[in-house]
Amino acid sequence: MPVGRLGHASAFSLNGSKLLAAGEGGLIVTNDEQAALAARRLAIFGEDTPPTGPGQYRAYWSHGLAWNYRAHELTAALARSQLQRLDDRVAAAQRNAEILTRGLAELPGFVRPQIPEDRTCVFYRYRIRIDPDALGFSGAPLELRDRILHALGREGLASSLWQLLPLPAQPVFRRPFLGAWGPTTDLLPIAPWDKGEHPEAARLLESSIVLGTADEPLFAQAADLMERYLEGFEKVVQGLETVLHAPYSPVEPWPPWEPLP
Repeated sequence: MPVGRLGHASAFSLNGSKLLAAGEGGLIVTNDEQAALAARRLAIFGEDTPPTGPGQYRAYWSHGLAWNYRAHELTAALARSQLQRLDDRVAAAQRNAEILTRGLAELPGFVRPQIPEDRTCVFYRYRIRIDPDALGFSGAPLELRDRILHALGREGLASSLWQLLPLPAQPVFRRPFLGAWGPTTDLLPIAPWDKGEHPEAARLLESSIVLGTADEPLFAQAADLMERYLEGFEKVVQGLETVLHAPYSPVEPWPPWEPLP
């Protein structure tokens, strides 16, 4: 199914680590005129697009509250040029993911991404779930995740975490109202959060890592480097006894956050 066909509109980020990168901003695609009108007005203070013809003057007429989300001209020009490279970058990411998927099938304990036969994935990140039972680990999945992450990092793999808790756990969603942060925001009460309300999201984040980082995205890596990644995984599995019994160093979020109930 072509991109943008799953809903009335689709949005895409253009930040520096994306397959289509222009430094900042994003794209919206839609074939719905009303959705396009809403997007344009949200991007320019609720106004209609400024005139471009001679003798026309901006009306400064806001139809509703909105933001100043217009992309800079240089960003837009760079994004247009990057479109010519997008297919090659998607192909490179898919090739690298295929190498990882094939190689990890030979190793115990790592659950690879599953893509339905009638779908494709651009593999902006390659997420792997870790199976404690297959690796003979009886402790908390979170501890195993951290141990594997540190071990892969010592082997030089660009591995990371992508979100540490489900979004409902964040303070912004646990205050009495949803709004912009201000000096008095931290004085507002925070409602308790129970990860049992979001068990699958919590379980996924506590037992998985991602390959590819903002500095070293998957689509920018050579195929032979993926083979070296697999060698790194093999070394971790071969040294699993050391990995599982070395002094435990939990992942430290940065900036540090205060524990919340």
